[in-house]
Amino acid sequence: MAHEPASPAILDDPEQYENHKRRVFEKMEIRLPRGGTVPYIPHKHQAKVHFPGKIVKVQPIVAGRRGGKSKTGEAEALAMMDIEGTATWVGAPTYALTDRIFQPIYRALVIDKIFGVSPVRERNNPSHRYIEMPWGSIIEGKSAEKPASSKGASLDLFIDDECAEHGESYFTEYVGPGLADRQGRAMFPSTPLGLSWFHDYFKNGETKKFQDMGWLSHRWRSEDNPHLDKAWLKQQKLVVSDHVWRQEYLAEFLTRAGMIWEDYRDEYHDGPQGGHLFNPEVHPIDPSWTHVMGIDIGANHPTGCVWVAIDPQDNLWVYGEYLGKGLHQQHAKAIAAKTAYPITNAMISWEANSGNGMGGETVLQAYQQAGVYANLAPKDFDMRREAVAAYMRATLEVKPVHSRIFISDKCTALRHQIKRYRWKDQKENLAATKPVPHRKGVDDDLCDALGHAAVTKPTHAPAWMTQHETLRDDNWRYGYQNSAFTRSERSSDGYIGIPGIGTLPKVGGIWQ
Repeated sequence: MAHEPASPAILDDPEQYENHKRRVFEKMEIRLPRGGTVPYIPHKHQAKVHFPGKIVKVQPIVAGRRGGKSKTGEAEALAMMDIEGTATWVGAPTYALTDRIFQPIYRALVIDKIFGVSPVRERNNPSHRYIEMPWGSIIEGKSAEKPASSKGASLDLFIDDECAEHGESYFTEYVGPGLADRQGRAMFPSTPLGLSWFHDYFKNGETKKFQDMGWLSHRWRSEDNPHLDKAWLKQQKLVVSDHVWRQEYLAEFLTRAGMIWEDYRDEYHDGPQGGHLFNPEVHPIDPSWTHVMGIDIGANHPTGCVWVAIDPQDNLWVYGEYLGKGLHQQHAKAIAAKTAYPITNAMISWEANSGNGMGGETVLQAYQQAGVYANLAPKDFDMRREAVAAYMRATLEVKPVHSRIFISDKCTALRHQIKRYRWKDQKENLAATKPVPHRKGVDDDLCDALGHAAVTKPTHAPAWMTQHETLRDDNWRYGYQNSAFTRSERSSDGYIGIPGIGTLPKVGGIWQ
């Protein structure tokens, strides 16, 4: 007997729709990490998502790592695929991250054929993830990396996995309008990430006002997943910082008091516990790598500079530092003299375009006269902070999606500042207050320089950064172009690279 999909009319009847989901869930399995499968029986928190007993349009889902939030999205999507003529999208911060939900669905529909039939169309490659069933239901993988491609479609269900890692505009401007035609539903499963728009959505879903409009928020910890290895979880608690434990495993929204880069661990990355340090004698810097600088200028406080090498895997290796007081020309000459390798790009504080180099020129021009060409760094503090934070988080992960950051043990001033780089204390109930750095401008010069270096090339930073309005406005207008990072010939005017991009002087016929 041919498989009979459900009618889309059940979407307006909570009882019929939930009974339909129960029938689909009976066909599903959970694949265990060490092999084998078990039937998908939603744990108590997943059950509240699946079976709310009423029509729910927006569901923010806050859950700890390995808590089963992606499985929850997978189950909802499979149930929708067994309803005639429905359209479902799976979104994520990056296209690759859509795989956490899309690939199990692909296996269920294309390989295991849990509905007894094969799709009429399917694609599963790096540029197109798509499945269409004989009864017209479709599912497609989408990404916040290219938001314009997410415009225009009418949707019954949108699942935005790990949505806290991208901006709100991806949903509100691109995907959200597509839910209006069919009165579709949106699910936002994610671990917390500060007090972002996702935090606001979650708080909305807890209030009666929004619940009356069809919102419903959910939250659970990693340990609430009965299939999670409790021994592994106990080990994680011992090796991660308290901030990471509370945010990533207890699923807490935290005010950003404490260390700004909470993940920083002043231990060797190849040591037994792992960390962010490296010994340059054990892991030498390769001159052929891409070399960049970040410079934070100071008038009433020190000027800081860090030298960073980017390896072929896009990891950042911070191998040098400069910190000193004095005139801008003195700093520029000292930085040029200390630069050991050809610099592909340098980012300097945006104030350098208007500061006084003491000779009537701007600070930017004073550095240029010393042979250090630089671009203006973004004004946005949050962008620079998040860039470094993303690299630091990845360094502590077993299989990071993002590139990592390593800091030379010789960079003692930078290490000291990172440990003192803190948020201004805030009360836990002041969630709406935008957190600010404590004693801004004091003991943060090298940290700011590190932030400048982390955004020297967008392809080495989180995907959302290339779409950031401030980055476009503050840097691209000054001639910052990807093409500038291609290897160029040594020019006859005594500089390596392209004018406007960080370069090194030629002194006495010798390339410094």
